[in-house]
Amino acid sequence: IDVYKRIADIRSQDDADDVVDELVDRFGEPPKSVMGLISIALIRNSASLLGISEIRQVTDRLMLYIKDIKCKAVEKIMRENRTRTLLNAGNKPYLAVKLFEGEKPIEILKKILE
Repeated sequence: IDVYKRIADIRSQDDADDVVDELVDRFGEPPKSVMGLISIALIRNSASLLGISEIRQVTDRLMLYIKDIKCKAVEKIMRENRTRTLLNAGNKPYLAVKLFEGEKPIEILKKILE
């Protein structure tokens, strides 16, 4: 349970690295599933800090549901990813991020959220 709490509290790449180091010291090299859980925790917490409340993948798009479309983070994501983003300002605003062939969704999310 303590390990899951530590993973849930990951807020930065340094936190993630510390958790991985601790897991290696205690249990040996973590399996891919644990590394995936760490990546997801980092993405979830990073997204939350930017005002993103939900992330979904729909076919070749990542849907990032946002609380405030006027925030600086949304503006920056749109500016830096012009060819792949679309903003929908409907009842439940979201950014749609296009995935190109061969791209891994987790890697694109990490890049977008930096």
